Amino acid sequence: MYLTDSLTNDVTAEVMEEVAEKISFSQFSLPALRDFGIKFLIALVVYYIGHRLIIFTRKLFVKAASKTNADVSVTHFFGSVMYVILHVLLIFIIAGQMGFDTSTFIAILASSTITIGLALRDSLAHFAGGILILFTHPFKVGDYIICSAGEGTVKAIGIVYTTIVTLDNCSITIPNGTLASDNVKNCTAFPFRRVDLFVSIGYDEDIKNAKEVLYTVYHDNPNISKEHDINIFVSELGDSTIVLGGQGYVENRNYLKTRWELTEGIKHAFDEAEITIPFSQLDLHVKPE
Repeated sequence: MYLTDSLTNDVTAEVMEEVAEKISFSQFSLPALRDFGIKFLIALVVYYIGHRLIIFTRKLFVKAASKTNADVSVTHFFGSVMYVILHVLLIFIIAGQMGFDTSTFIAILASSTITIGLALRDSLAHFAGGILILFTHPFKVGDYIICSAGEGTVKAIGIVYTTIVTLDNCSITIPNGTLASDNVKNCTAFPFRRVDLFVSIGYDEDIKNAKEVLYTVYHDNPNISKEHDINIFVSELGDSTIVLGGQGYVENRNYLKTRWELTEGIKHAFDEAEITIPFSQLDLHVKPE
């Protein structure tokens, strides 16, 4: 939108210069001023009608695209591009009808594009990143992503920036160029997400019994999918503890809630089964002199 405003300002300045030249050349001839005034009024009417038609066309395009289940981000992106292009064409049409040399406007458009491109090269890189994201679909609006800038739910994918909302309800605005070149983890790419948890037990504990208790905690949770396998295994033999791991699948919308419930459930279940969860401690042995 900033690009459109800049181009419009350049074209408007050129129009005003040609208006001044025509007025001076006509030597303030009343018939010439009258004819020009009529053309100018007609141009204003044409611009107003054209502007309203462009807005209506964009709304119609977005509405039609939404009925085809098209991606919301792509729909709004193309709607914005169409809005810019149609306004530029409208200005060219009005200039031609008023008798101005449109080749001048083409030259202004070309030079302005180069100047703006040099001044906004970083923004153009983010613009290119936005196009790459919209067409490659590494994530979409509503997905939960993790990247170097943070993690959260994607709220909007703009032409230059992407906005995500964190778990503590804060908004993070990330340049699309950064996201396009970053390693992005899409946690909601699939309907189900695996909950991995690890818990340590002492070497003097019964591994088989501990695994059965851990399995029961996973199996009894109503959010854990019974259509997927629940895996309980020995993950690591540490220096002073045995690390058990548990894996179960849950729908994306219930991931965090289920993870919290499982963590608390493991502690209660191990306490009831009298299974000790070791904690770090330091033993000091003092030798008598």
